[in-house]
Amino acid sequence: MGALISGAWAMTANECIDRCKSEPECHFFNYNNDKYCALLKDCSAIDSRCIGTNDCIYGEVTCERQHEYAMIATGYDGVDETDSVEIIDLDTFKSCPIQQKSFPYKVNFATALKNNDIAMICGGYNNGVYYSDCYEYRNVDWALSPATLNTNKLCGISVEIRPNEWIVLGGQNEEGKYLNSTEIFKNGIFTPGPKMPESFAEGSAVMFNITHLFVASGASNRNWFVDIKDWTWTELAQRILTAHQGSASGIYHDYTLDQRAIATLGYNGIQIYYPILNSWVEYTTPLLEGLGYARTLQLSTEYFLITGGREYPSREWTKSIHRFDTNGLSLIEENALEHQRFNHIAITIPEEQINCY
Repeated sequence: MGALISGAWAMTANECIDRCKSEPECHFFNYNNDKYCALLKDCSAIDSRCIGTNDCIYGEVTCERQHEYAMIATGYDGVDETDSVEIIDLDTFKSCPIQQKSFPYKVNFATALKNNDIAMICGGYNNGVYYSDCYEYRNVDWALSPATLNTNKLCGISVEIRPNEWIVLGGQNEEGKYLNSTEIFKNGIFTPGPKMPESFAEGSAVMFNITHLFVASGASNRNWFVDIKDWTWTELAQRILTAHQGSASGIYHDYTLDQRAIATLGYNGIQIYYPILNSWVEYTTPLLEGLGYARTLQLSTEYFLITGGREYPSREWTKSIHRFDTNGLSLIEENALEHQRFNHIAITIPEEQINCY
């Protein structure tokens, strides 16, 4: 490895490239499967394991960013459950013009994750039926996966906690009971994970850093930081100001305080947690008072995107994509989605796995 300028956790290779471009002394970068981004003055000894493998990515500051896409699928379209699937170009925020293959059945409150970059949709609910099956998006078509959730359920919250390792938190089973169970998805199978201190569905979660997961309950105003090394749950001393059922959470860098912060959106408003202050604050914007059952895309530690949802106080289902960063909430594209979306799934997907143009 060349002369190191700095190194830090990054969400994607694109974020690592952006950091190198913003650092005057950076001429090369290294980004590995542990999401570690190294900024380098030179490339005198770049790790040979990067060359010709998928273990890491390296390049010059002049490298072009990878094209990013997201799959937005299933959920509720304002009239009924839907099986529709669309691919969004995250450079233009336009839906791909080629119609995508529908999901095998209409489903609401499903869970999305990836198996070695293969997008999967698992579980969910439709017309009294709860599912545990998973389907993988392979060769622009859906195939039943050998992996299944351990329980028929809706509203399981999925987060990638390590490269190619996911956790699915809570949910509601077919008896209408909230769950305090979790499932770990790794090497293509689901196994029981650690128990949660509270049973809930319709909460939200996001990785705060490389070792800690933030979790907001959907049943109360409790919230936790979870150490993923030993699964220690530490409840925040100050609870979220208003409980958010159907919340969405993301992280961003607040440059006013020069720290990473968490924003949580729900029907009852938008609230921000500043770890250094150990404090929740209300965030207000003329754009909207609340946004329930939206889904987030965490593309960077600098910002996150919010897709769809139901706006309050208008109670309108949206086709919008919003962005939350140090400047607060902004509307990126009002009609980015082809369909209104609510209780849907949103997940990034590699360009080679889609049919877009």
